[in-house]
Amino acid sequence: QPVTVAAMKETKPVNKAAATPPVVADKKNIPITSTTPAGNTAIAPPVIKATEPAKPAPAAQPKPVEISKPVSVVVPAPAQNNWVIPAKYKTMANPYPVNGESMALGKSLFGRHCQSCHGNKGDGNGTKAASLDTKISSFHSAGFLAQKPGEVFYKTSVGRKDMPKFEKKIPDEEERWALVHYIMNM
Repeated sequence: QPVTVAAMKETKPVNKAAATPPVVADKKNIPITSTTPAGNTAIAPPVIKATEPAKPAPAAQPKPVEISKPVSVVVPAPAQNNWVIPAKYKTMANPYPVNGESMALGKSLFGRHCQSCHGNKGDGNGTKAASLDTKISSFHSAGFLAQKPGEVFYKTSVGRKDMPKFEKKIPDEEERWALVHYIMNM
């Protein structure tokens, strides 16, 4: 049917923006309905809020490791009277008899190797005693006399610190035992 000018004037132009009101979602994200100019009910789609991209977790920072500096520990050497004596020497007896001959040999060896530090009478006051780092004990002291012959033999044989190693200076074992006889019976 032909449209007349009068009919055109009666018809109002449709404002599309007015036909669909803005869609706003409520807090529960339920779609809102609206009515179009033609009287139809339209349901607005729910508004989906764009999610923010997940932030990456901060990289784990390694904890600094504390490295302790080496500490110098100065352990004082045990005193001459605190020697560690192997068990076999603690019960060892002098295998050679004490007699005039062994005592004379012991006295001779003492004069040659021991007197300068231990003194003429074994009191620890020889001419070299003052220059040593180790305090020399007397052969007459209760501590010295409480030792077994094997302990004194061990000390004279292996030496330590200021005490020479007589295994090399007096290689004959019988002579070292003669020296032990002499110093234990001064």
